[in-house]
Amino acid sequence: MSKAYAAWRLEREALLACASRKSLSVQTVTSFARSDAGNPSQNGEKGDCIGAESRIVVETLEHGDFERPGGRRFGTLVHTLLASIDLNAGVDPIRALATANGRIVGTTEEEIEAAITTVRAVLAHPTLRRAAVSAGKGLRREAPIMLRLDDGRLVEGVVDLVFREDTPEFAGWTVVDFKTDRDFKVSSAQYTAQINLYTKQLVQRLAPQREASC
Repeated sequence: MSKAYAAWRLEREALLACASRKSLSVQTVTSFARSDAGNPSQNGEKGDCIGAESRIVVETLEHGDFERPGGRRFGTLVHTLLASIDLNAGVDPIRALATANGRIVGTTEEEIEAAITTVRAVLAHPTLRRAAVSAGKGLRREAPIMLRLDDGRLVEGVVDLVFREDTPEFAGWTVVDFKTDRDFKVSSAQYTAQINLYTKQLVQRLAPQREASC
């Protein structure tokens, strides 16, 4: 083996090793929130990439005697309705949209009826009433985002609802993240990290914010 060939081979191997290292690290907001960076560390501090925790308000809709379904299929239907329905819609438009999307998703009649009841309750909530007032001025629904963290990683996700208010009581942005879990407490730490990331990395760049999770 000639010296020239040996030098070329070493240079080639070094070049291949350098080129094989990924230049970007991309993950979803959900996976990031599940990781150690998104959740409290053993000493109780938040990951450096998120920063101080935002003020988050958890609003829970009581079911009463209503026993609603759960699971991914039901959650998909509810999120689809909340992403596209007019915030001032009555029961008939909700029913029509739920029936059409329920067939696409493959839900049962029970799940469709439960989704209608759930969406009606959500739209009647004071937070959504405030969002309805902001429609057309500063309302964003199912907004895709891609954020670059301090360590260079990219995190991508979708914000369910963001709206701006400008009142004597509050001027800024409110972030809403819908969850259909039967027991919110089971995944509350993950969800808190998720919405904290949204507000700290996205909304903070626009204006002062107030956060809510429904």
